[in-house]
This record gives sequence, C-alpha cells and structure tokens, in this order.
Amino acid sequence: MNVLTIPMAIIPVVYIILCFFTLKKYQKMLPNFYSAIEKINFNWLKYILLSLIILFITIITILSLSTRWNYLPINSISKIIGTIQTLYLLCMVFFSLRQSIIYVQDSGIIKSSKVKEEIIQIDERSKILSEKLLEYMLLEKPYLDEELSLVKLSSLLNVSTNQLSRVINQNLNTNFYQFVNSYRVEEVKQKLKNTAFNHYSILGIAFESGFNSKSTFNKIFKEETGMTPSQFKNFNS
Repeated sequence: MNVLTIPMAIIPVVYIILCFFTLKKYQKMLPNFYSAIEKINFNWLKYILLSLIILFITIITILSLSTRWNYLPINSISKIIGTIQTLYLLCMVFFSLRQSIIYVQDSGIIKSSKVKEEIIQIDERSKILSEKLLEYMLLEKPYLDEELSLVKLSSLLNVSTNQLSRVINQNLNTNFYQFVNSYRVEEVKQKLKNTAFNHYSILGIAFESGFNSKSTFNKIFKEETGMTPSQFKNFNS
C-alpha cells in the first residue's frame, strides 16, 4: 500500500486536470455548431471534477493513516471508498441525464495530402453553397428558431455539417454562432424601426427575432451596432 499511495494520489489528479483542459477545448468549439450556447452549461461537470480532487486527497490521507498507524481496517476503508464512488456515480448519472444532448462534429479541415484538383472542386462547391446559404437565410429566416444549430441548418439545406461548417468558417470568415446572431440583430434593428412593433418591448422584439437570453441579446447587439438596444431605438425614433 505504501508503494501504491503516491501513484494513486498523482494519477487521478493529473487525469482530472486533463479533463478540465478537454472540457475547456470542447466549450470553445460550441460557437461553431450552435446559435445559442447559454443553455449548454457544464458547471455541474466542473464542480464534480473539482470535488473529485478533494475526494482523492481525502482518500489518500485515510489510506496513509490506516496503513501506517492502523487508523482503520482495510475492509472498512474499501467500504467507505466504494460508498463514496457509488454516490459520485449516481450524481454524474443524475446531472448528465438532465443535460441536453450536444452534438459536435469535426469541422472537416482539408488535409494537405489532398490533390489540388480536389481542393479546387471543393472550393467551387463551397462558393455555390455559400450563395445558397445567404439566399436561404434572407428568404426563409431560419435564424428565428432560437434552437437553430449547425445540424438543423445543414438538414434544411440538404448538405453535410462538414460542408456547411467549412463554408461559414472559411468562405464567410466567421463561426456559426456569430453568423446566425448577426441576422437576428439585423431583424431586431428592422423591427425597432418599424412602427408596427411599437407595442412590443425591446426584449419582446429580441425574443421574436430568435434570441432566448436578455444578456446575450444585449451583448451581441452592442458588438454589432456599437449601441445598446435602447440607444439604437431612441436614435431611430
């Protein structure tokens, strides 16, 4: 037990740290696949990982005390550790079942090993698809759906998510989150100028335009226009 104590203490902590980095990397990918990321919350998973570090330190302390000074019988230690692990497993199952399904796919970057002819063909298809995408966004207004995702939009356009992601990232030089929300901001601007929407509150117009969060709406609107929604409305009234 004394020989195993140090590896048992180090390996789980290193693993949990790597989990944090993986989770952070995953969260950075979300704007490429979702138009609204406010409801995708991994705080519960961060708390579980953080508490696991404390748990491992506690277990290692108990093991050290027990093996050196016979603080607890080894059978009792096994039961305590097993009980704690079971409780953690139940917590992870409970929170993971409450988490909405999240789908993230590789963006399909072209590898350098591909021949030039194939790259040219892909570029031509991307150009056609980008024109199709812009026309569809203008005419059909899919951005009014607050839960619009890359998967859903690619299905509407009858193209693969890889193709659509490549077009948005490379041809339009943006990500999915910014692309869709820029249309929502433009929709809000048009409705704020329209007297037919005077009986709507600004937040009501935002929700009608596809936003599902007040804080996100205010943040994105100011980034796109340089003004708050109230300032924009007063300026154009």
